[in-house]
Amino acid sequence: MFDVGGDAVAAELMLVLPPREGFGGGEESPAVAFGHGVSIADARRESRKSDTFPVTFFMVAGYYPMVIKEDGVGTKVSSKTLLSTTVLDLIEAVADPQIGSAGRLEILKKLLERDPSLLAKAVPADKVAGLLPLEKGREAVGELARLVRLAPEESRAGLRKVGAILIEAFRHDPRVLALMRQFLASEAADMMPVWMSEEDAAAAQETGPSARAKTLLALPADEQAEPLLQEAAPLVRELLGIARTDLAAKLLARLTGLLVDRQTDRRHSAAQALLDLHPAWDNDPLSAAREGFETLLRTAIDAETDGPTYGKLAEIAAFLADGRLRRNEPELALETLSLLRRHHGSKEPGTAFRPEIAFRALDRVSRSEGFPSVLKRLRDGDSVALRLAESLGDAAVAPLVEEIKKIETAAHRIPFADALSRIGPSAAALLSEELQKCTAPADALRLLEALPQAAPEEIATVALSSTLHHPSNAVRRRTAEILTERAYARSGELLLQEFRDEKEPTNRATILEGLGKLRVSAAFEILASVADERSESDDLRAAACTALARLGHAEAIPILAGIASKRSRGMGLLKSASPGLRNAAIRALGHFPTNPAAREALKKITEDSDPALQAAARQTLYNPSSKDEAPAPAPHSKPPTTVKLAGSIQEVSFDQICQLCGSGEKTGLLLLTLEGRPGRVWFENGHVVGVEFERLQDQTAFNAIARQKKGDFVFQPGERPAQRRIDSPVQLMLLEAARIADESQK
Repeated sequence: MFDVGGDAVAAELMLVLPPREGFGGGEESPAVAFGHGVSIADARRESRKSDTFPVTFFMVAGYYPMVIKEDGVGTKVSSKTLLSTTVLDLIEAVADPQIGSAGRLEILKKLLERDPSLLAKAVPADKVAGLLPLEKGREAVGELARLVRLAPEESRAGLRKVGAILIEAFRHDPRVLALMRQFLASEAADMMPVWMSEEDAAAAQETGPSARAKTLLALPADEQAEPLLQEAAPLVRELLGIARTDLAAKLLARLTGLLVDRQTDRRHSAAQALLDLHPAWDNDPLSAAREGFETLLRTAIDAETDGPTYGKLAEIAAFLADGRLRRNEPELALETLSLLRRHHGSKEPGTAFRPEIAFRALDRVSRSEGFPSVLKRLRDGDSVALRLAESLGDAAVAPLVEEIKKIETAAHRIPFADALSRIGPSAAALLSEELQKCTAPADALRLLEALPQAAPEEIATVALSSTLHHPSNAVRRRTAEILTERAYARSGELLLQEFRDEKEPTNRATILEGLGKLRVSAAFEILASVADERSESDDLRAAACTALARLGHAEAIPILAGIASKRSRGMGLLKSASPGLRNAAIRALGHFPTNPAAREALKKITEDSDPALQAAARQTLYNPSSKDEAPAPAPHSKPPTTVKLAGSIQEVSFDQICQLCGSGEKTGLLLLTLEGRPGRVWFENGHVVGVEFERLQDQTAFNAIARQKKGDFVFQPGERPAQRRIDSPVQLMLLEAARIADESQK
């Protein structure tokens, strides 16, 4: 007899043992073995190969197999088709002696649901060569006992040896061994092996928690349930206290098996006992069994139809998921959390209790000690953290929104907006509500930046219509910019309404610019009125001229011609238009290159006393702007503040500027002056195609610019680099710059 580990003992029988049972020379035996040439698959699904014993052997759940060795070398026992390797899943659960009959039945059902072909592949027990069921084993041992009583004295030792070999086949399973022991004690005492007698003597001497645990484990599964439910929880604590984690683990496994029992009260009691014991799973000797326990727990949760029991199971799942997060193992919590989220969205009438209970469990995880580590990983764009936040669903929205408020760097806010977008419209609605309630300007601006990426148009529009009336000028201005950049269906309508109420000059200019870019025809009267209103500032009137040009209505030409002429229209006593305003009107007239009135007005200005305006009129007349370009400022004149993208990076951060260029799919040069040092970032359709700063280029130069805190910028549309070295999305450039900055601080 020999074991798979390679220790030859005799030459009659070969045993294949189930999971986690040691045998022979002390090595751990395989979980299941089958195939020719001794191909072994252990409990971790790894494979080993040995050429020492070329014997074909296999195992079928529910039996205790022996494979007959036909000669000294070993030959093929059976040519029957072996079971599919998917039976590994069946073996691991169903053949586990720690699971009762009801639990086995539930697991069999689940496995057959996943692969109905397993039933057809299974070989009936009475037709599988080499298997020895328990009943046959007892019958054989009983016959040997009868022969021992009748045989001569010199033959009895050999018969007892054969009986010991048969009994050894059932030693691996405490349940089956207990049945065999009962049989021997009552009907074949002469056949009891020495090792069994020694075990009985040792058990009789052992007292306390260990003895009680062994007694419980030796009970048949159907007789074990009630005492196990009553005693397992306190007994496990006592066993851990005396360092008998082996027995504690077996008791926990048996208790877990009751989660799929047919009786509701047993399932509920088992769930309560395991809930009381949840801290024990963080005990290192038991933590190795957690994955198997979590797998069975998910099966139990998915099958549970009793509300109170489901609540206990969901609570256990939340504790275990938090444990995974605290151990920095978020990937091992994903499957459990995804199951709970699916139940949160369930609408099955028979399990109407699921959504509320599942959400409470998910919410517990999002508020647990382990969740901050997920948020930290999400800042760095970790894909597992992103999937985990998505699996938490609505329960993760509040902490995600709060985290967005705290993050100063726009690049680090991007993954959080992405997570909210993946969770769905419900998350976007909660973000919108929080944004509308937010009064702190800094917090509101950070949420505003995340809104377009996180929310669909309908929800984003509702939030933006609210923030247009925010107390902060900066929030209202950024809202107007986002409405312009995104060009939502209601953007023009909202900007037009807001202009009537807005009093702050810069915000009004921003809104006018947006109305022009969006070509809102309904804004013509307001734009014409502002352009022609001499009580308005020249900057605002210039912005109105530019917007009128973008609309392309010929009715604007007389207004623009009057502003572009030397004196303002109307009474001569009123002041003349400034050169900057006149230049804006001249450039606006260039958007009507074929209109006679526009050309006539420009010709008159070529005779103006101001050389700069003469030059501007000639250039516009003979080289008119395309309709998509904004008029350029005239030489020696102060340009309107809203005509081009320009400002200070102390007021608008570098990452915000880049995001604006990316989301607006801009093409041109972002020219920066950083404490006297020039920096250049070229964009093409919103992608970065070249970067230069000092002697650095591309990503390295971009990283260096991102670290600067002071400087000015101006965006020059249409300019392209001499050489297109890269083509990278803005978000990737920003994430890499943020990663480098984080590493430099460690």
